Amino acid sequence: MTTIKVLIEGVGDYSAGDIIKDAPAGLVHIAESQIKNAATGELVAEIVDNATEDKDELAELRAKAKELGVPKYSKMNRDELTAAIDAQGAHTDGE
Repeated sequence: MTTIKVLIEGVGDYSAGDIIKDAPAGLVHIAESQIKNAATGELVAEIVDNATEDKDELAELRAKAKELGVPKYSKMNRDELTAAIDAQGAHTDGE
């Protein structure tokens, strides 16, 4: 499910500031392609998919990695953190 924020007035039935959960394919394409209004140069829409949830998850993963003593955890992305936590968890389980 893709969530889109409309940035300008008059995009189909949507207005500036509207957040559309499970946006239609055409609106998703507009946001992904970063299509701009020809007259003003403003972006028409942007993807806002789970931005808060992603940040919360990343913060939780970093806290867990810090707790486990994973080196350079603050520089890792979500996938790297998950792999490092899994590896560290397997390492400490065997001791």
